[in-house]
Amino acid sequence: MKLLLLLLSTLVAVHAGRVDPALQARFDRGEVVDVMIDLPSLDDIFDSPALTSLKTKAERRTTVVQMLKERTAASRKPFETILNELGRSLTKEIWIANRVFVENCDAALADVLARVPEEFVIREEKTVSIHPSIQTVEVEKETLQDPPQWGVAMVQAPACWPRYNGSGIVVGIIDTGVHLIHESINMQYGGPGGWSDPYYNRPEPNDIQSHGTHCIGSVLGSVNGIGVAPGARWTACRGLNDQGSGSEANLLACAQFMLNDCVPPPDVVTNSWGGGSDDPWYDSSMRAWIIAGMVPVFALGNSGPSCRSHNSPGDSLYCLGVGATNAQDNVASFSSRGPVGPIQKPEISAPGESVISAGNTGTNTYTSKSGTSMATPHVAGAVALLLEQDPERDFYAIKNILQMTGDRPPVSPNDANCIPGQEWPNAAFGHGRINCLKAIDYVPNYFK
Repeated sequence: MKLLLLLLSTLVAVHAGRVDPALQARFDRGEVVDVMIDLPSLDDIFDSPALTSLKTKAERRTTVVQMLKERTAASRKPFETILNELGRSLTKEIWIANRVFVENCDAALADVLARVPEEFVIREEKTVSIHPSIQTVEVEKETLQDPPQWGVAMVQAPACWPRYNGSGIVVGIIDTGVHLIHESINMQYGGPGGWSDPYYNRPEPNDIQSHGTHCIGSVLGSVNGIGVAPGARWTACRGLNDQGSGSEANLLACAQFMLNDCVPPPDVVTNSWGGGSDDPWYDSSMRAWIIAGMVPVFALGNSGPSCRSHNSPGDSLYCLGVGATNAQDNVASFSSRGPVGPIQKPEISAPGESVISAGNTGTNTYTSKSGTSMATPHVAGAVALLLEQDPERDFYAIKNILQMTGDRPPVSPNDANCIPGQEWPNAAFGHGRINCLKAIDYVPNYFK
């Protein structure tokens, strides 16, 4: 240990690490904390012509994974060496972001790690949660409305099904899990290679909390008209635990799973969780997905109706941020609003109030939930329809189509005032409430 400290003292230069003040305060109280070491960004990789010039999604996926792993392995090495000298080891290998996760870190260990001659910050590991449902009501199957459910009907998904129902498209979900045996989703499961559980290592998908099951049902549920794209398949990673809370390390593990290990690999990833605002901590994951041809879709949060009540990661430039509407085609009062500086948020909105979808008990239970969590899977389903129509579309093409083809209901004065002098796009609906039929019938102006 003395030799190690002497070596670090010799190597340390002007550029060295620092401990975030909030974390230092916890260390000063004698606490032991799981921490992240934030190393230089990977932006140059994502912008590299050697990557962006590749023609196929498969090529870009393979190449971006290789480049990320090589860079982060080199960045991680000095910290691994120190931990090994101390009889410790890294429990999770993070490569989709340039970070090192260290469990059970105290002030003394942080002091040693901070001496590595590199610019970095040691901070607390982030935690997020599912965007809490505004209400959850059990629905008797006998009282279900005739299919399709109101949200699926409002976005005109059934009118698309004779041509496109999501067939051949895989939707990944990062959430509390999925209740595998439910009648509306069981047959669309991608198979054993399409499940990962960094919390409990349970061998098959399950969902104690219920949130994830409800969300995936709205994407592709094939019974009682609950899903927008009933022909699609699903894969899942448990990014949030049975209580609905998610740790940064496990959510990054899920991002890596979706990018590299999931079989079959997803074309779109739906995410109904977050917290805080203006926090780019998940940007690296989303940029990697986009490079690989995947479409990230995120709930904007349930912190409305005030302007600028957006949550992260849904307020990032690198995802479709989704607001929630109700059966009257108004923006739900709870739906988080934008804008986010120069970025338009939400990009789009979708039905998210009193949405009926799959429950997490038995094979045929249903519940009604409300939240932007419920709106987001409607958008993921719409993305699946557009990708079946043209599998070569990327994130930016999908984003453009959905923004150009949304319906535009009346905007309340309060919402209009979030961006003074601009009615559309606005900080509540975004560019509009999605319309699947208009989207698949969309022809860009230069083709008209």
